[in-house]
Formats: sequence, structure tokens, C-alpha cells
Amino acid sequence: MASLLTELLANLHPLPKEVILFNKFLKMKKSTTQIHINSINRHLEQILSQELNVLELLQTKSEEKHERLIEVFLIRQKELIPHYNGYKLIIEEKVIKIIFNDDAGGYYGISTLIQIFGSAINNSSDFLLPELVINDFPDFPARGIMLDVSRDKVPTMDTLYSLIELLSSWKINQLQLYFEHTFAYEKHEIVWKNASPFTADEIKTLDKFCKEHYIELVPNQNSFGHFHRWLIHDEYRDLAECPDGYKHPFSLNKEPFSLNPTDKRVVSLLEDLYSQLLPNFTSTMFNVGLDETFDLGEGKSAEICQKKSKSYVYLEFLLKVCDLVAKFGKTIQFWADMIFQDEEIIPLIPKTTIPLLWGYEKDHPYEQQTKKLHQLGFSFYVCPGTSSWNSFTGRTYNAIENLIKAAIWGKAEDALGYLITDWGDHGHLQPLPISYIGFLVGSGLSWNSSETSQDNFRKREYVSQLLDKYIFKNQLSFSVGSLLFDIGTLPDLLGVDFPNSSGLFLTLLFPNRVDSEMILQNTTIENLEAINNKISEYLQILETNNSIKEVLAVQELIWVCKIVQISCDLGMNRIECGINRPLVSLPDIIKNPLINRLNMLIADHKVLWIKRNRIGGLEDSVRYLEKLILLLTKNKPRN
Repeated sequence: MASLLTELLANLHPLPKEVILFNKFLKMKKSTTQIHINSINRHLEQILSQELNVLELLQTKSEEKHERLIEVFLIRQKELIPHYNGYKLIIEEKVIKIIFNDDAGGYYGISTLIQIFGSAINNSSDFLLPELVINDFPDFPARGIMLDVSRDKVPTMDTLYSLIELLSSWKINQLQLYFEHTFAYEKHEIVWKNASPFTADEIKTLDKFCKEHYIELVPNQNSFGHFHRWLIHDEYRDLAECPDGYKHPFSLNKEPFSLNPTDKRVVSLLEDLYSQLLPNFTSTMFNVGLDETFDLGEGKSAEICQKKSKSYVYLEFLLKVCDLVAKFGKTIQFWADMIFQDEEIIPLIPKTTIPLLWGYEKDHPYEQQTKKLHQLGFSFYVCPGTSSWNSFTGRTYNAIENLIKAAIWGKAEDALGYLITDWGDHGHLQPLPISYIGFLVGSGLSWNSSETSQDNFRKREYVSQLLDKYIFKNQLSFSVGSLLFDIGTLPDLLGVDFPNSSGLFLTLLFPNRVDSEMILQNTTIENLEAINNKISEYLQILETNNSIKEVLAVQELIWVCKIVQISCDLGMNRIECGINRPLVSLPDIIKNPLINRLNMLIADHKVLWIKRNRIGGLEDSVRYLEKLILLLTKNKPRN
């Protein structure tokens, strides 16, 4: 019995709170099993019917003997299921009951039932269905994913539809699309014309699709820092804190970054943007950003910041935005990094706001920060990350520990939400599959943050099995889940930790930076060779199996492996020739093959990009890779 329960739980995601498994199984056959659905909720009934049809379990009446009839009852009873989004699933000989608190709870009960059916069937016409009772409810009321659609990937609607279907089956109930300049605001075309932005009609369609899957689509528009996509244009430059530019981490060039919080025209601009954006969403919340205002006090607001302090100037602007958003009847969410730079201002922030507490390293101080917000009476979110950005491969172990730590302290301090962030810094060069581990682990922890769940997600076999089952449908001849997990451990082999990024990424994208030189000074040729050997093993699996070459995720992982090979080869050559030596002075016998390989991978990057994303942003992304070619060829001596 214990082994049967273990096997069942290994196939359910997220892990239910309580499973009572009886020592009895229903022997079933697709062709002779009849399932009738009884529900007054037409939408839930339709969802269950569609899922059963996919599993070939909703048959017309069979002529065969020994036919089994199962009645499925969908019952909403809040008095029996007290928890928000909670449900009870009962599987008995002739009856299956899903009793739920709210309609979303019914949907989650259906999702669990379909997972049980799918695991039991396992491509067989005869199967055993366990009799059981599941009592289940979430640890966090809000369980979200935030996708960066501004740097530089703007996903197609089909990509988003597929993600929404997957994430909702994992009991995610909130989605945010991070906007800087990728919404088609009227009269601001110069900002978004090359970005393939979302239109108002597309957002309305997406909002409706999300609601049908019990997901809240929350608007997200950064409104203070990260405004450089606007401020680089002459029409908006005068609204910048530093109109002549500021060296910030998110561009190759010096440029204006933050809005000037003391300029009244800024509030008027934001009011215009909000009035166009917010009516397309039915959500009552709005993420206004306000993070990473690096240049605050470095330009036009310098005098007032010296007089009042940067923190109080920031607070005053936050309060202006609060007043503005109140006109639209929305509750403000905002990133909490700036208020923790001077905790004296935190008690002055309205308790009606929702601070979003982000941190992306395995040792982020979630304990202290969550306790502070809880003690002061805030409703807040913890916002860990997928650790996919600033890397080609992801950072598997950092992601898992970061996600676990956020869940532990978010739950302990009664966080309202758990928002998994997936950024696209510096060209969004990581393909979508690199984020799957973060989505999987984070969705599991946001529903069930127990020690059992934490321990499971630290296990390579457990994570890999779930990825293979729910992402790749166990259709490939090897475990792509295991490969994804292992690829994300490659940065660890460098022997050099670097926050919020991978050394393999930095040394290739920014070879002239001090941190890149530091990485190469602290790693070895042997470490880079070890990574290359692993990559060769992965490519042997990926490239020699003709049956999988057409799978998009496989093509993307081949690209990842080959770009990491170039990073390793460049690193080894620089160590051998001298780390401080200009790249252009490397011997042609080294440079020319690297340039040729990079050009081929740039071409592949363009092809893969448009299979999931819109064309806008691709040129900006490619520029990051082309920069290395320029460094290798600039002022190249004549032969």
C-alpha cells in the first residue's frame, strides 16, 4: 500500500495536502467504461468532458458486456470545504465526487482527477483506478507567474494560450505580463512601433481566456525606473531624471533610465497610459513596478533628494501613483526593493498597497523582510524567480533553493501571494524550456509548501519525471526533463558563483567587463573542459536521434548547448592567451572559427525565436551576440 501511495503521489502535481488511499482498485477498460457527469455548473462540466474525451474515456454506450458505469458529481458546498480554492476528491466503485469551495476549487479538483486518470491509463486500454479520498487546498491565495514580455521577447498568442492551459492545470491562478513598452498605447507609436506590442483587443481576448482557466490576468506597467524605452526618444527625454543618460545595467549604452519624480508632466503621462491599459483587464489589481530607480537623485531631482533624502522623494512619488491608480478603482502592487533601502519609510506606505518582495538568490533574506512586512500589517507577495535570465542554461539548484526559501517564509509570515518571476535581461537569450523547472517547482510550492514538497523538489529524479510527464508527455525516447535539470547545473562547474547570472553567460556576452575577467581568473581550463565534455554528451543524445529533431524544445536545447560550447572555448583560449588581452588580438586561428560558429548560431536564434515569439525585439536580442563578433573583428590587422 505504501508503494502504491508513493507511486500515485509521484505523478500528481502539485502535491495534494492529504491523500487517503484504500486497498481497492477499480478495474477499468476504455471501451466498456461509461462516465456520466452530473453538475449544475456548465463550464466545469464542459471542461471535464473535454479532458475525458482527450483520454478517450467519454464513450458512447458500448455493446460489450460487463460495462462499468461511473457517475461523476461536481458539487459546490462551501460549508463542507472551508478553504478558498479547496476541494475534496472522492473515488469510489460507482461514484466520483468533487466537492469544492468555489468554482476554481472545482477546476482544481478536476485537474487532479485527470492527472490520476492519466497516470492510471498510461497508454493502456485496461487500467486500475485507485479508490481514495483527497483533501486539498492552497497555501497561498494568489499563485502567479510573471513573464517578461519587454526584454526582448513578446510571445505569440498561441504561446501564451499553451502556457495558460499548462499553468492552470498546475493550479496557478494569476498571470502578469511585464510591460515597459510593449503595449500599443495610442499616440505613443514611436515607443512601440518596432516591438510587436500587444493590442487592446489582444489583451481583452487573453483576459477572457485566462478567466476561462481560472487565472486572473493582472496588468503590469513599470512606472518609474525601467522607463528607458520611452526616454530615449526626444518626445519623452525631458521627462527623464537624467536626460543626458545614465549608465544602467540593462543596456549596452548610456541612456536615460528613470522618470523625474518631481515633474508634474510625469503623472499626466502615467494617467494617459493607465487610462488606455487598465480598461482591458477585469482584475482589480495593478502592478505599477517602481523598482530599481538607480538614477534617482542623480539628475533633476538631486537638490530635493539632498534636502529630503532619496527615500522620501521615492515615497512621495509612490503616494502620487497611489492616488492616480485609485481613480481607476485598482489595488496597487509594487516591487519592494526600494523601500528596503531605507526601512524608515515602510510604515508610511498605505496598507492598501501590496508590496512585491522579490529576491532571486538562494540566500536572499526572505526571513527578515517577510517578518518586517507582516509585523507592519501589509498584505504582500513573495516573488522568487526561475533563475533563467542572464544565462543560457538556467541555474537549477539556485532556482530550487530560492523558490523553496520564498515559500517557507512567505507561508510562515502569511504572505497573500507567491509570484514566480521570469525575466529576460540582455536579449532574453534563454529559450522558454529553460524556465520550465522554475514554473514547475514554484507552482508546486505555491500550492503546497510542506517539507515533503520541498524535499521532493530537491530530487533530480522527481523533478525530471514531472517535466517529462506534463511538459513532454512522455513521448520522447529519453528524459528531456533530466537533460533540462542537468543543463542548469553547468554554471556550477565553473567553480565561481555570480549573483543573478551565470558565469557562462557573462564571459560570452560581456567579455570586457571586470566581472567577466574575475570569473576567468577564478576558474580553470579543466573546469571549462569538464563543461564542454558534458555538452558533448548532451549533443550526442540530442543530435543523433532522428525521431526527436523536429521537437522544438530539442532544437532549442541544441542551440543552448552550442552557445555554451562557444563560451567555454572562448574562455579557455583567453586563459591560455592572457585574460587581459584584447579579443581582437587573439590569433586568427582562434577567432575565425568562433566567428563562424557565432554567425551560424545567430541564424539559428532568429529561426527559433519566431516559432514562439513575435518578430519585434529580435533585432535587439541579436545585437548582444553580434557585439562579441565586433569585439573579435574590430580594427583587425591586415594580413
